[in-house]
Amino acid sequence: MTTPEGSPEYTHDVFISYSHNDKNLVLGEVLRPLLAAQLRVLIDSEDFQFGGVAIRSMEDAVKNTRHTLAVVTENYSKSGWSSFEVQLAQLRDPDGSNRRLIPLLFEDVPLPDSIQLRTYADFRKLEERGQMMAKLLEQLGLSREAVLQTATRSASRGIESLRHFLTTADVREQLARFKEEFDEGARPGMRLLAAYKGLHDVFHMALLCNRNLQERKKELFKVCAADAEDADEAAREKCWAAFTNVAEDLCIQLRAVIRKALETFRDDPRPWIDELGMGVKDLDAAANSQSLEGVKDALQLIQRVLGREPADLNRRLGEEAGRLNFGRVMAPLQHILETLNAANFAGEAAERLEAFAGGLKSFVQLQQTLKGLVRNHDALQAMDDQLAPFDDDEMPEPKRIRNEWRLLGKRRLALSGASSGAWFEPLQAVGTTVEQELDAESGAPDAARWAGQLRRKLMKFRKQVTEAFQQTDADLNSLCGQLGDFERQITQTLDKMNQ
Repeated sequence: MTTPEGSPEYTHDVFISYSHNDKNLVLGEVLRPLLAAQLRVLIDSEDFQFGGVAIRSMEDAVKNTRHTLAVVTENYSKSGWSSFEVQLAQLRDPDGSNRRLIPLLFEDVPLPDSIQLRTYADFRKLEERGQMMAKLLEQLGLSREAVLQTATRSASRGIESLRHFLTTADVREQLARFKEEFDEGARPGMRLLAAYKGLHDVFHMALLCNRNLQERKKELFKVCAADAEDADEAAREKCWAAFTNVAEDLCIQLRAVIRKALETFRDDPRPWIDELGMGVKDLDAAANSQSLEGVKDALQLIQRVLGREPADLNRRLGEEAGRLNFGRVMAPLQHILETLNAANFAGEAAERLEAFAGGLKSFVQLQQTLKGLVRNHDALQAMDDQLAPFDDDEMPEPKRIRNEWRLLGKRRLALSGASSGAWFEPLQAVGTTVEQELDAESGAPDAARWAGQLRRKLMKFRKQVTEAFQQTDADLNSLCGQLGDFERQITQTLDKMNQ
């Protein structure tokens, strides 16, 4: 990780403070995903020098590491050395502004006095640990895309490690079952999600070009309309040339959309593909013939498609992501893990088995993250649609705001913080201010002023919802693209094993 200019140099990104009675928990649930994310990790069992003075080793660990992760369990709360490491971290960041100390709560125990005022990452629910680790990695400085890639990379490596155990008949049998389940249950959905992601990307580029062309169109009609004043022939030609250049860029992007759509919907071509093709042909002809009426008609046809189909594609992507289920696919792999665990491997074989176990956990994380993103995507899109009518109402009735806010309640509760990005806490905080303003109605001395404040806070919440939806949409699309890469990697691995 890069070090910001003017900040101290660190030899490691993370120091793990834990009770040695929890070593297996820490190695499997904390160390492995941190290393998979390519973070520089310091953990005393591996990195402290033999013969060193314990206190000096702890001081150096905290001093030279950007963050200290305290793995809080019942064993940890009883550990004097662990408490000392926490106190060292607190001395270097007393107000917690630099997040030098991050508690990870793994068991339902009272927090030690030394860290109970810090915001902790809640790892108590086994089924949410993958998502919580993803949020932790973001706090440690990884981009959202890099965090999502970590799970697919770990799962791929886990499957790859199985090739070392193919001498066992039961492993070969279950691996064949896994391939069958994967081919029938997961592969088609993963490929379709990747195709939707590819079409989404080319639509995005086309929308950007279209936005630019719409601005050029305004200027074109202003200068070249029949009743335009003070426009000589040179100015008209210059304006048409600028418009035509941008129109050519849009046509290139729209042809890319058409090619990708024909590839994506090969078995069931959508009517809008021909409609978009007509719009491209008409726009090209209108620009070359300098026909304002032709430009107007062509852009209306194109806008009809661009205003409808990207949103429909997002809906399809969300629905397909919601249908993708790794449960049946993972069952044979879980059976393999149980079989291999019973063999009590040691040395290099044990390390490979641990890599496979980590890959299985990443499979679970992918499933959790995908479902959480779909749930947040649907809830945020519904909230955004519900709040959109307020954009054109400068002074809505407080009663209307109160009614809509009540309807938003269930959708706000449906949001998953574990699957969110950095938007979740700010969104909830702004939502709280709206609720407080609604509660203040009876005591407000100036009703008009109160109503104005309420609308401003509502519109701030509306802005947060839109930004959260855009980020979640980007995350969902990114993960779908990575699932496509993941599918290809698994296919290649399985093909090698069958050779």
